[in-house]
Amino acid sequence: MVLIDDDDLVHDAWNFEAKRSKRKLKTFFNLEQFRRFTVNKTVPIFIDYQLESIDGVSVANELHALGFENIYLATGQPIDSVTNLPVFVKSILGKEFPSHVL
Repeated sequence: MVLIDDDDLVHDAWNFEAKRSKRKLKTFFNLEQFRRFTVNKTVPIFIDYQLESIDGVSVANELHALGFENIYLATGQPIDSVTNLPVFVKSILGKEFPSHVL
């Protein structure tokens, strides 16, 4: 699975939980870093709803246009405050590691 988030602490927490649960995780701080790697189109991708330089919905739209299928948004805001999600986004989640999704 993939995490695109601009927060070091979120990376640390997700990496810790991925290792503990023996799951493969690749983390990126921005879309530019993600673009440098080859990622299977079916891998779950979790995108921060509010990245530093771009909003997560824009990133999700771009990845969907490239053929990625399992796109989730993660937010530190109350989940019910996030509206107008594209229909292809599987779910909006909190920032905790999504072991219940996988």
